[in-house]
Amino acid sequence: LRPSPAPGGASASAAAGRGGEAGRPGMPPVPGGPRFTFGSLSGCGLGPGAWPLPQPTTGARESSPAAGSPGPSSTRRTEGKQLCPCLVVPEGHEMNFAVRDLLTKEKQQLSFSIVDLEERPVTHVIVNEVGPHAGILIQLLDQTPLAWVRTKAVHEGRGMPEICYPSGEMFCTVAKEEAVPSSGYTLRDKSGQRLCTLHGDFREKAVNVVNPSGRLICETERCELGSDGTPYYQVR
Repeated sequence: LRPSPAPGGASASAAAGRGGEAGRPGMPPVPGGPRFTFGSLSGCGLGPGAWPLPQPTTGARESSPAAGSPGPSSTRRTEGKQLCPCLVVPEGHEMNFAVRDLLTKEKQQLSFSIVDLEERPVTHVIVNEVGPHAGILIQLLDQTPLAWVRTKAVHEGRGMPEICYPSGEMFCTVAKEEAVPSSGYTLRDKSGQRLCTLHGDFREKAVNVVNPSGRLICETERCELGSDGTPYYQVR
């Protein structure tokens, strides 16, 4: 989630928002469910160990996709409306991770890791917005690409980010929404169908993500990790 005025974030959960709306809209609380951090992504067949899956409980939030590709092949197309089916959170479980608050509205060249809440790297983010192919790459620790976010149109003042499969094929676009009681951003697929909507205080990283039926599938908030002084926000 990037500061105002126009978004260019690095994933579905961090792809929309250079806004300054005050406070979150009135959203239902996140249902209770087991929390866990994750240290591997073996669900993609790309890491050791296995998903740390506790027993499901009733009333947990709906499964939600995380940015990624369908598998080791970066050119294979996913099915349905998931950027990476193998990273979908199982029903009755909850995924938690933290993102460094480093992105700005200016063109950048930097890299950092998305970490779990014990500060163990989960994925890498590589930002290169200098040159003709400005964008943000998200990849696994073994450098397998997960997703690509085109930001060239943002910096040229002629559009919004595009979230793409590693092959470069567009998965969805980010659209600014002016609505009551608060404005936000919507992710839409190539046919224009709404995938999810983000509302809240984007400057403060207090954002709710809801699916087309209005169900809360993700939320973010500022958090404190480690002692390096770098601000983080938690995605849950």
